[in-house]
Amino acid sequence: MKTNPDEPAYPDRQYGPSLTKRELFAAMAMQGISASAPAMSNIAAPGKRGDECNKMLTKVAVSLADALIESLNQRDAVDTPPPMP
Repeated sequence: MKTNPDEPAYPDRQYGPSLTKRELFAAMAMQGISASAPAMSNIAAPGKRGDECNKMLTKVAVSLADALIESLNQRDAVDTPPPMP
């Protein structure tokens, strides 16, 4: 089953639209990077302004989300489990 980045992450949500899978994966990546002092020290290098750091953080998070979706789709093409009886 292919992972569609534009599908809702939580399709059964009753109270309005859900984040897309891509948005959710990017948010999770951003949260992990933000919580990691070593990762943040690479993004927030001396001399960078706050808005530059924010742009870099978002680019990295979205790039990681896209890489995860691509990896999941490649895996699914190769390792698709047999259907359940």
